[in-house]
Amino acid sequence: PVSSNVWRPEQTTLIGERRYQLGTDSVADFGERYPEIITSEVRHGRWRDPQTGRYAGVQLYDVQSGGVISSHGGQSGDVIKSINGHAVSSAQQAIHFAKTNADRYHTWEIEVENMGHTRTIVYESPGP
Repeated sequence: PVSSNVWRPEQTTLIGERRYQLGTDSVADFGERYPEIITSEVRHGRWRDPQTGRYAGVQLYDVQSGGVISSHGGQSGDVIKSINGHAVSSAQQAIHFAKTNADRYHTWEIEVENMGHTRTIVYESPGP
């Protein structure tokens, strides 16, 4: 028989290199407090591509050590370029995409650039 037991930690847990299992309590906390978290734990702004002059990401400045964003892999200087292949150019756009697609995706792949290096951070949703 197939087990229906799915691991759902309360707090977000690093499960591999740049791969996180989102915790049920962490997701609920972020859902309730995201405006406070985004304004108190990090300065952020729209990132303009120096080659094209177009807005092409969300830059994170001064990520607070030990906060929610840093515990989920965010670092000062990161530029969030896309979420699941969907380009983002503002924090509002990124949040809107995540909220309107919360039921559509179980795995979230965030493309991040920092000092010319691109990495992907993967988050697994806690599930139903």
